[in-house]
Amino acid sequence: MVGGASAAFDLPPAHAADLAERIAEAVAAAKGSLLLTYSRRTPEAAKAAMTERLSALPGWIWDGEGDNPLFAMLDAADHILVTEDSANMAAEAASTGKPVHILPMVAKKAPGKFARLHADLQARGAARPFDGALTPWTYAPLDETERAARAILTALQTR
Repeated sequence: MVGGASAAFDLPPAHAADLAERIAEAVAAAKGSLLLTYSRRTPEAAKAAMTERLSALPGWIWDGEGDNPLFAMLDAADHILVTEDSANMAAEAASTGKPVHILPMVAKKAPGKFARLHADLQARGAARPFDGALTPWTYAPLDETERAARAILTALQTR
């Protein structure tokens, strides 16, 4: 799951190519395949750099046509790699119970809320920084909607 440019992060072509190389090495070492989806914020030059390197792997790279197959990809995945720029993508990945590997981006400013989110996901056992290996681990899938609903109900009961 590759995001893109935002106020906090960027994905220049050289960095995208480096990430693609690291991903390709990990997938090849695991004798795996790749399902890749880009965000609407992914710069075209970064998409081109990543697609060029990763298209040789078995699997599928979504070309942006039709509905984004993100949820089907999450269901089919054994490991989920997600760029650090999106809280939604990281939380959606962590709701699967599958290992979530956080891919670094180029920071434009201090990551703030993203650093706190990733630290929380790591503390819960859901995510780790991508270290170049697809090492499996397990954790209870996060269900933040259920947790938020319980917190609201508890707050309402104490009024």
